[in-house]
Amino acid sequence: QASSEYLEVERRYNYTTPKTFLDLIELYKAMLGAKREEVRVLRVRLESGLFKMESAAEQVVTLQARLVVEMEIVREMNDSANSVLEKVSAETAKADAEKEAA
Repeated sequence: QASSEYLEVERRYNYTTPKTFLDLIELYKAMLGAKREEVRVLRVRLESGLFKMESAAEQVVTLQARLVVEMEIVREMNDSANSVLEKVSAETAKADAEKEAA
């Protein structure tokens, strides 16, 4: 009734939107906001995980370099210990030979 009068007076149509459609739009907006927040949280977690992985990779590189240096030191100490062991073995054999000769 009012729409017909409006059309006659203003020469424009009057459209009405059902409340259920407006409720649907509100629900969509709420769900969209929730999904955006969920994606934001997941993005933060992903960025944090990537940062930790990069940090771990840097630490691995540092530790590998340190390991190479320390392995060289251990090798030198091992060679030194082997030479001392050879000297001690030779001295022991010499002492045993002198002991049997006496």
